[in-house]
Amino acid sequence: MRQFTCNNKQCIPIESKCDLYNDCLDGSDEEDCIICPHSRCQNARCLPKHWFGDGEIDCNSCSHDGSLVDEAKSALDPDIHQCLFICNRTECVHESMLQDDVTQCQGPEGELDVMIGALESTTCYSEADNVSLPYANWGPKCVYIKDRYGEPLGCRNMRHLQNCSDFVCPEGYYKCPKSYCIPVHYLKNAEFDCLDGEDEDDFALVCPKHYRCATINNCLHPDHVCDKQVDCPKGDDETSCNVPCREGFLCLAGTVTVSSYNRSIPLTDLDFVSPHTRYLDLSGINVSAVFPSFPRDRITNVVNLTLSGCSIDSVEAKNYEYNDVRGIWWLDLSYNLITEVPSSSILKSMYALQFLNLSHNEQLARVGNDAFIPYRSVSSFLKVLDLSYTAVRSLRSSLVNLNRLEKLILRNTGITGIPYNMFPRHLTLQVLDLRGLTFNDLYPDMFKNVTILSQLLTDSFKLCCPQIHSKDTDLKVCVSDKDPFSSCSDLMSVMILKILLWVSGVLAVVGNIIVIFYRLSFDKMIFKMAYGHFIMHLSFADLFMGSYLVIIAAADTYYRDSYVWDEYDWRNSDVCKVAGFLSTLSSETSTFFIFLITLDRFFAMRFPFRQLKASMKLIALICTITWALGILIAAIPLLPYFQHWNLYSTNGMCLALPLTNRRHPGWQFSTAVFIFLNFFLFILIAFGQLAIYRSVFSMRINQSKLNNASYRRSQDLAIAKNLFLVVITDFMCWFPIGVMGLFSLSGHEIGHDAYAWSAVLVLPINSAINPLLYTIPSVTRKLRQYKEGVTSHRSKSQ
Repeated sequence: MRQFTCNNKQCIPIESKCDLYNDCLDGSDEEDCIICPHSRCQNARCLPKHWFGDGEIDCNSCSHDGSLVDEAKSALDPDIHQCLFICNRTECVHESMLQDDVTQCQGPEGELDVMIGALESTTCYSEADNVSLPYANWGPKCVYIKDRYGEPLGCRNMRHLQNCSDFVCPEGYYKCPKSYCIPVHYLKNAEFDCLDGEDEDDFALVCPKHYRCATINNCLHPDHVCDKQVDCPKGDDETSCNVPCREGFLCLAGTVTVSSYNRSIPLTDLDFVSPHTRYLDLSGINVSAVFPSFPRDRITNVVNLTLSGCSIDSVEAKNYEYNDVRGIWWLDLSYNLITEVPSSSILKSMYALQFLNLSHNEQLARVGNDAFIPYRSVSSFLKVLDLSYTAVRSLRSSLVNLNRLEKLILRNTGITGIPYNMFPRHLTLQVLDLRGLTFNDLYPDMFKNVTILSQLLTDSFKLCCPQIHSKDTDLKVCVSDKDPFSSCSDLMSVMILKILLWVSGVLAVVGNIIVIFYRLSFDKMIFKMAYGHFIMHLSFADLFMGSYLVIIAAADTYYRDSYVWDEYDWRNSDVCKVAGFLSTLSSETSTFFIFLITLDRFFAMRFPFRQLKASMKLIALICTITWALGILIAAIPLLPYFQHWNLYSTNGMCLALPLTNRRHPGWQFSTAVFIFLNFFLFILIAFGQLAIYRSVFSMRINQSKLNNASYRRSQDLAIAKNLFLVVITDFMCWFPIGVMGLFSLSGHEIGHDAYAWSAVLVLPINSAINPLLYTIPSVTRKLRQYKEGVTSHRSKSQ
């Protein structure tokens, strides 16, 4: 292979000569260049091809506008137009080449087209920008990445780096605070790549799929390791490049990882691991025979040890006296079989430990006192501790001396409370993750000893309440699902909803009691017809909904200004369960009886002379079965076998409505009942009402043909018109509930406000207005008959 000899005697490939990049450490390969493998400005200056179509002036000229036009003219060249970036030193990569499953870049840049093609893309200009020149209109969305020459790839107006505060970085990228992402090998490289230079701050680097330099101050892309060019300050990226390695492993530059090893075969020795190894990753292999009792002098220089999914069941090392592990600062023991972290574990010999991952050890139930404090030390350097998805129930004395802790992840553990002395005094955390935890008891200033700066992640809104936090914690950092109904002080947080609770509840209770009394005392004739029985039972069902609303309204009044302390007790109380039972019983039996009313009126209009008249025994049997079915549906979540569902305890309103996209235990049941069953019944009701309406319309046309023999037919017509409003209002209430349920089931988020209004207004409003709709016409008719009778009597007496 032909090579070029630099002035400093360094040898580089001849293709590197005059490629606009300093491959020689002294830059001599870019001196005395006559040829230009890229493109030239009007003043003969040689520049990378993709710079000519980026809309930024790079050529020097007396007139900036002239330079811009000249560069745009150059971009019309077929070889330059739409050239996004250069690889293989001089070749252009077009947008169509990014996701074509063909690796174009195989030069010193590495597989740049594959890496960038995997990123989400966006445009640089819109039609409103009125850009007429042939500029490239592509950029990697929310990712700041530079070409070999130090210029950013993508939009030179930086539009691809705008609106990135909520963008989630892909693996291998670091997110600048509330901004765009950068490759991890840009961290600690003595260049400010984040807006405020946060990438150069002093923090522990994580280099997934990258190489960490020995000084632990920057990450290198794998293509820069063993490439015969020193990139790390101590040159360790160019050492141990040709060391022998066991088959199935990759040993390169102080790094040992698993490649093609048969992971079903346990590892019984580490003889192939060089004493100079600093990064050791044996994930996926059974290493229980060599951990924690490592062979002596084999991992002395290891700083990053990853043993994820290695069938490790113990970390105890009582007689471990070697100093081999004292330099380890990163330890990943996730997805193992560890059951306990005792006070005599190997962790106590890791004096430099800063990152510890014990997540997904599902049998890990106990952490000993001072388990993370090294021997003969009073504190630890530990900054990140991940105990997520373990069975740990208490950390009462395990965190006391972790004064440098910055990130604590307790997600989905068995912890149910935060003891007052759990955290070190005056601890400042960047991140505290408490998602998936249920806290039974809260107390004032529960987090008094800890200040949280960046994120408090939780599923419960009450952990974001100011009553339990230090005054130094800005509660804007608390990230939780907003409760659709409650606040830190009240069960029902919105005043208008408080009022509606009382109004709807009182109207439903009083109105239905009056209706029941009226029917039993003054309108007994209605019980000669099936629909009369159905309406009476519908009144009882609506009365239960009113009772439910009054219970919730009374609870809101009782817990006013102190709800955060009683939230758990209320949701899990027997009163809340009774309220939830009444709500479900009312909603389901109401639906059934409305269906029966529609069916009865349909037969009455379709068969006007009552050939299908039902007997009183059959009607009583139908009503009994309906109530039995409603009671069964409402009681199923309360049965011992299904109590773990806690359907009536998922919110302060004690409702089992599945209107959120969160999947609580038993969500299949509530979805089947409240969404599919009710939705199906109201579809049938809609068709039934349509048929009844057509009959009413037909009767209006033929009204003049009616005679005395068809009086019963006209009576049925009047009943159908009166009941139409009853059924249609119930349909208008429940049909939107079904639609919202289907949307949430498909993964769409139903707004919390919509959920709250549906539960307080849409769902129960029909229970309050039904008495008015189906009783007022009856009262009006009787008053009219009474007046007609009085008038007739007076006329006869005259």
